[in-house]
Amino acid sequence: MLDGNDALCALLARRPAPHYAGALTTLRATRAFKAVDCERHPAEDPDTPLRAYRVAGAPALDHPLVRVGTDEDAARADEIEHFLTWVTSEAGKNALTTAHLDPAAREENVRLDPRHVADQLNAYRAAHPELRVEVVFDVSRSMAEDSKLTGARAAVDEALGHLGGKARYQVRVFPTGKDGEGSTLRDSPWQAKGTQKLKLGAKDVNKDRQADLVSVLGTVRGDIAAAKEADRSTPGDEAPHQYAVLLVTDGDYREGKRPQLDALADVAARLGRVEGAPVHVVATRPEGCASGYEADTVARYSGGGCTRLGPELAAALSRTVTALDEGED
Repeated sequence: MLDGNDALCALLARRPAPHYAGALTTLRATRAFKAVDCERHPAEDPDTPLRAYRVAGAPALDHPLVRVGTDEDAARADEIEHFLTWVTSEAGKNALTTAHLDPAAREENVRLDPRHVADQLNAYRAAHPELRVEVVFDVSRSMAEDSKLTGARAAVDEALGHLGGKARYQVRVFPTGKDGEGSTLRDSPWQAKGTQKLKLGAKDVNKDRQADLVSVLGTVRGDIAAAKEADRSTPGDEAPHQYAVLLVTDGDYREGKRPQLDALADVAARLGRVEGAPVHVVATRPEGCASGYEADTVARYSGGGCTRLGPELAAALSRTVTALDEGED
C-alpha cells in the first residue's frame, strides 16, 4: 500500500469490504499504527483488534511498490530493478514459492507467484507516467486580505517540493484583466521542482476584486488538452503524462451576479473526466470547502479534493502532491 497507515484506518472503518479484508503494509507502519489518529477513515470502533502476519521470503525492502529508503528517483529505480532481478532469479523464485505466514498466525500458508509479482511491477511502471501539475493561483484583490496570498503561496511552495524528480509544474495566475477575466502563465511552462519559488506578491494582486473561475478553468482545460496532444505527437514516449490541477482561489465572484455553480460543475467534470485532470482546490474563503459553494463544486465534479486555508494546509497539500506523484489519486 502507498500509505500503510491509511490502509489500516480503512480496515477499521470497514471501507475495503463489508465483512472482511486485509492490507499489505509495512512492518514499520503496522507497529506505529494508532486507530485514534485516523482522520480520513475514522474507525467505527477504534478498539477493534487487527491481526498482523509477517510474510517471509521477500527481500529486505518495505515493499517494492513504494519509496524504499530514498526520495531520489535514481536510487529508487535501482531498488526496484534489484527486486525485479531477484524475484525472477532461481533464488527469488524458490524463496517466493516457499513463502509462508508466521506459524504463530495459525492461518493457511500464502503462496506468491513470482511471475505475478514481476507482472505487477511492470504494470505499475506502465500505469505511473510522469506527473504534470498546473497550479492556478487567484490574485484577485480579496486575496491580499488577511495574508491569504502569502499563506497559500508558502503552502503550495512546500507541496511542490514533494514532486518526484521527473514531475513538472507550471503556474497560471488570474484574473489579469477587467471583470475578473484573463489569466497568464508565469515563467517557463512545465518546470522541474526546485527551479524557483513561486514569485507571487503584492505587486501581482489585481486591482479588481472579481474573479471568473469558469473562464480560467476553461483556459486550463485548453492548456492540458494541448499538452496531451504534444504527448501524442512526441516519438518515443512510453506513456503519456498524467495531469492534475492545483487551484488556489477566493471563489467565483462577479459583481451583481450569482456564482456559476452549474457552469463550474460542467467545466470541472470535463477536466476530470475528459482530460483526466482532477482539480485539488485550496479554499481561502471563510466557508472553506462547505457543500454548495464553488470550491466544493469544482473539487467534487472533477474528482479532486478540497482543503481549507489554515495551519494544516502545507501538510495536507504535500500529502496530496505525493499521492498524485505515486499515482494514488
